[in-house]
Amino acid sequence: MLRKQARLQSEGRVGQPSVPIALNPKGAYSIGVKIGRSSLDFLVVDFVGVVIGSDRHHYDYPDTDTVYELIDERISQLMVGMNKTQASRIVGIGVSAPFSLSG
Repeated sequence: MLRKQARLQSEGRVGQPSVPIALNPKGAYSIGVKIGRSSLDFLVVDFVGVVIGSDRHHYDYPDTDTVYELIDERISQLMVGMNKTQASRIVGIGVSAPFSLSG
């Protein structure tokens, strides 16, 4: 989850140089799903928030059966581009939707 970065050399300091620690972008992945009134949007982000995959599907109305089926299908398609290590590091799927999709 973390990685060491280059040592910081500082003149006039005593002791070992500092070694900064940063998040490893390949340490974890998350999937985001947005259910909208006219489209379904997907993002796959790495541990530091860089988008590594996205997809959008348009529809006339977000019918529940259609939306659930599309979510399953599209997430599977996004994961096809990931290797086994990446797929095993998916830590969560977040879903957002408006309070009311009527009208």
